[in-house]
Amino acid sequence: MILDDFSQLLVSYSGGKDSTACLLWALSTGKPVRAIMSDTGNELPDTFDYVDYIESKLGISIEVYKRVDLDHDFFSMVRARGRWPMYMKCNVSKANKLNDFRWYIKQTDTPMDALIILGQRRAESIASAGLHSHPAYGRGRRRVGCVWCVNQTKEDNVLDSNLYPQRCEKLRKLRTEIGLNSIPKGIKQIGLFDDVPACLYEAVHCE
Repeated sequence: MILDDFSQLLVSYSGGKDSTACLLWALSTGKPVRAIMSDTGNELPDTFDYVDYIESKLGISIEVYKRVDLDHDFFSMVRARGRWPMYMKCNVSKANKLNDFRWYIKQTDTPMDALIILGQRRAESIASAGLHSHPAYGRGRRRVGCVWCVNQTKEDNVLDSNLYPQRCEKLRKLRTEIGLNSIPKGIKQIGLFDDVPACLYEAVHCE
């Protein structure tokens, strides 16, 4: 069996349905499993409560980590670049997720023969394991990730203004800091980036 070649399974966890299904599969193999999650500084506020729920239901520990060698969260990186992430080219997301994941592996005792799992869900259902999904899905959000993620739908970004008003206010202020129009409080779909990604006409301030 191919899993015999690996000493442990390392699951990159986000709280979404895909990574939860991957975690359930990993645990079902009987191999040693480690679940880790990168805190980008702009996660959905209720994601950490959901992580606590998954830990208690599955009897595991999910290691939430953040880079300690530099200012590496979403807000710090946007300020340092003076740019807003761009749709399908989010270098902030790449640095916070992919690069931080590589950093974590180098900084910890992760063995060379660990199997790293970053897959996508197909037909698996976390409900079949008796688990509730992240509450953001029940509130109408289509995915779990950052607040006002540039890679999600405009509908989700509009919804964020209602679900996470305090975080969205911080993001408005951040946009103003780097010279972009802040998104108005009475937001409607057509008012979000004027119904197109901001970077299509604010490229000087985008990735």
